[in-house]
Amino acid sequence: NAAIGDLHNMAFMGTLVTRGSGVGIVIATGMKTAMGQIANLLQEAETVMTPLQHRLEQLGKILIAVALLLTILVVAVGVIQGHGLYEMFLAGVSLAVAAIPEGLPAIVTIALALGVQRMIKKNAIVRKLPAVETLGCASVICSDKTGTMTENMMTVTHIWASGKSFSVSGTGIETSGQFYENGHPVDPRKDTVLHQLLTFGVLCNSSQLREKEKRRYIDGDPTEGALLVAAMKAGLTKERIENEFTVEQEFPFDSDRKMMTVIVKDKAGRRFIVTKGAPDVLLQVSKQIWWNGREQMMTTAWRKTVKDVIHQMASQALRTIAIAYRPLQAYERIT
Repeated sequence: NAAIGDLHNMAFMGTLVTRGSGVGIVIATGMKTAMGQIANLLQEAETVMTPLQHRLEQLGKILIAVALLLTILVVAVGVIQGHGLYEMFLAGVSLAVAAIPEGLPAIVTIALALGVQRMIKKNAIVRKLPAVETLGCASVICSDKTGTMTENMMTVTHIWASGKSFSVSGTGIETSGQFYENGHPVDPRKDTVLHQLLTFGVLCNSSQLREKEKRRYIDGDPTEGALLVAAMKAGLTKERIENEFTVEQEFPFDSDRKMMTVIVKDKAGRRFIVTKGAPDVLLQVSKQIWWNGREQMMTTAWRKTVKDVIHQMASQALRTIAIAYRPLQAYERIT
């Protein structure tokens, strides 16, 4: 009977596995799952009246009370003046019926329908008429952007390597695109650093680009999927790179390290440790930087240069990720 937040070693329907692997046993299905319990609560939730419906209900009660008072008053005055009780009763009922605005519901419906039309012109679709009045009272709207305003899909649009900035065309998971430097097309296969960066981005990656029913999708983390797509735009497929390199060991991403690391070996027997993760974390542990075709010591000035580039990209609402590597000696072991 523990709360969901206190459960351990449990995977819930509707959640995604972002890293690692494992085997699980299904212990509940359908409405017995946590998602099913949420759906059941939504079905049993009481419908709350909107402010407009509440005010209309109050107006109806007031009109009924006024109509009853007028009916009693008219009947009483008529009887006092000598008119028949039955005659005055009919006159009072007629007055009460006339006092009730029968066209009010139609007028309210028409007004709300006009509001729906105005919202459609603003690209907002309203399924229920009362929501127009409620939405009109809202001053701030908070929304989960992923899956609502975005598709949970990342795309590599800018690359900075060895002091050079590259832009990448194409959106989504389309593998067709072009690399540009200062507005001029470049061949990433002829740029050693760019080619190496894209290669390491694929090696330090646990995502897959799959196809189902003629539709491509990323099986894994969206950021890693974006790195795969960027490499494929340069003609570097994961299958081709995995034929040239062997992954000896993998350290999955975790929130403490803020990075993912793999140890790979090429066909010549050379071993490399490749890491990708938060730029600020990698910048702190990096001792060298590749600049103008050669390695240089990571000085305070170089760190400031890299930080300025990161800040510039972040100011353009870009998510930044860094990739670093180091050759390993044959005797080195990483744990």
